[in-house]
Amino acid sequence: MDDQPISRRVSTIASATPFHMLQDFFHNSGYSERRHEPGVLDFTFGDPHDRPSEAYVEILRDCVTPQHELWFAYTMHDPNAREAATASLRRLIDLPFEVDDVHLTTGGFAAISSALKAVGDPGDEVIYSLPPWFLYEGLVLEAGLVPIKVQIDRETFDLDVDAIGAAITSRTRIVIVNTPNNPT
Repeated sequence: MDDQPISRRVSTIASATPFHMLQDFFHNSGYSERRHEPGVLDFTFGDPHDRPSEAYVEILRDCVTPQHELWFAYTMHDPNAREAATASLRRLIDLPFEVDDVHLTTGGFAAISSALKAVGDPGDEVIYSLPPWFLYEGLVLEAGLVPIKVQIDRETFDLDVDAIGAAITSRTRIVIVNTPNNPT
């Protein structure tokens, strides 16, 4: 019997896990000492600087107000949520989306993880730009995929389309286009 405390799969991604990277950032950088200084802007995830529109806040409030004592939140099977998302996609990008085309998640981590696993098989490649959003590598590795990193222009944050093209192989299944690097 192997005396390894965690699976080989998990051990290959342990150093790239999102929470390991976050812990490293919060504890081993100057962030915690300087984040409240005047003029320092906090661009870490989950810390928006602008308030959303009041109409959006009201819709969110309605959606999260408990419907009964056992209620938690909407589910993937809530037809109203999926129908609303479908109608919005049709209107915004003028493509013929159907309700069955829409998959709802609880946030960006789950959405990206689901997309990676839906499109890629273990060993397939995912191309994304450097610097990346801090979670890409962990999510890619957790899905069993191979990260292929392409440097962006450090001055302008422009994508290097030629470098992305050169990185594409027969194993490439996903190209994440996101710049400068945060999916919000």
